Amino acid sequence: IPHTNGLGGAAITDHGMAIYFPPEIAWSWSFVSDSRIFDKFRDAGNEKLCGHLANLARHRDKGIVPGFEAEMMHDGRLTFDDAFRKRLEIIIGSVHFLPVSTDAGCSPEDTLKFWKEHTIRLIGSGIHVLGHPFRWIAGQCPVGESAVREIVREAKANNVAVELNSHYKIGTDVLMLQIAAEEDAAVSIATDAHRPDEIGAFAYHMEMIRTAGLKLSDLRLLNRRFSR
Repeated sequence: IPHTNGLGGAAITDHGMAIYFPPEIAWSWSFVSDSRIFDKFRDAGNEKLCGHLANLARHRDKGIVPGFEAEMMHDGRLTFDDAFRKRLEIIIGSVHFLPVSTDAGCSPEDTLKFWKEHTIRLIGSGIHVLGHPFRWIAGQCPVGESAVREIVREAKANNVAVELNSHYKIGTDVLMLQIAAEEDAAVSIATDAHRPDEIGAFAYHMEMIRTAGLKLSDLRLLNRRFSR
């Protein structure tokens, strides 16, 4: 995988819910509202994560970087044991599900408010990257410039990069890039690869940058060292 398409390496950032929970729990998303579920599965998840990181460490000389993609539970904890934080060089925080949604009959206004509060807490939780920042909410209700700007500014204030993600393409990508350039906020160019052919595929990113009227050099990119 590393050194393909000019890459010097790849960050492996598996989903926290996939590591810590059996599939029927992970895809129910019940742990987002009830963190006692995480506590129940923590020891088994820790053992699985420890083995996963040990496996990645064997490939460090090939450019493999250990990372993690976490969700945030209702009590503000991320879906991994904090004891592993120093072993994870890049931590991505993402919203994949919220208990308040238009799908559940909530108004667009209440859904947007809940999502915004949750996302701002997530930004302040010690993550390095806000993964696909507007993907979930864009599927629920329209997302205007003011909401995008507020999240980008909050990310900058917390030294968190906003992610331009090519696995899911959404209508806010161009606006997010333009605002990030205006605000000098860090941007993570990420494929969020779920298939081998997505690794190192950056055509979408370059198209969005051009559409935004920008050049790659106009953006402040995430530091390779993933330091905060």
